[in-house]
Amino acid sequence: MTQDPMPRIAAFTLCYKEHVMLPLWINHYSKLVGRENLFILDHTNDLPVTINDIKSIAIPRPNYDEVTRLNAIKAWQQKLLESYDWVIFSDTDEFIIFRHPSPQIILQDYLKNQTAQIIRCIGIDVIDPGNVPTINWTQPILPQRSKGILSNWSCKALISSVANNWNPGFHTTNSSSTIDSHFWLFHLKYADETHLMQRLSMTRQFNWSAESTKAGFGGSHRVPDFVMKRHLNNLRNNRADGTLDDFLQTLPNMDSVSSPLMDIPQDFLPLL
Repeated sequence: MTQDPMPRIAAFTLCYKEHVMLPLWINHYSKLVGRENLFILDHTNDLPVTINDIKSIAIPRPNYDEVTRLNAIKAWQQKLLESYDWVIFSDTDEFIIFRHPSPQIILQDYLKNQTAQIIRCIGIDVIDPGNVPTINWTQPILPQRSKGILSNWSCKALISSVANNWNPGFHTTNSSSTIDSHFWLFHLKYADETHLMQRLSMTRQFNWSAESTKAGFGGSHRVPDFVMKRHLNNLRNNRADGTLDDFLQTLPNMDSVSSPLMDIPQDFLPLL
């Protein structure tokens, strides 16, 4: 009896001058799905790293419009599904780790037998706790930043075998999705205060479309420095003992969850 073939899995992102995050994204998702299955949608046509065999697609951008961005990503997700069984989309600062109690079970094995068509991740905002050195981006990240917050805003539905009808920002979807604790998404936006503020300074200068501004889309990328620092301090100051695994055992409502700042489980630390 012949076995069913393993599912083909692609991963893609859309980036703009991601000099810090894009090399990390490529390295991480190369291990997850294979470098030959990575795709980069580039808003600048000037990628900050040598990508060689990775497929890069230039996406013109006269201004920064969240709905235009959303539609481009939806279209590419559907295009990739013509050639792949599963497609992972993530922002360039989002890193999905597959966690299974049986080490011999790999991602392809798991998705081969998956009945859900759209998978929602356990979303963790990795937090700069303050009074620590700036991250060395050439070294593993989580050993340098080992605390995070479980946030419904980062519990995104990013792994799909069918077209995904996301809303702007990709935090929510109009499609039916299933949360799966085998997939943890680590969001590095808040992992390093220096990088956070540098990136904010750049995104404030984007030529934001009038439609996005009026609708409030992308508002967190345009706030003044003091607002962002206040938000980061609020995240830092709400702390609790234990790990995020401990918090999950309390069975929080994943549609509204926001945990205290807690330890990231140890088994994740070597993986990012």
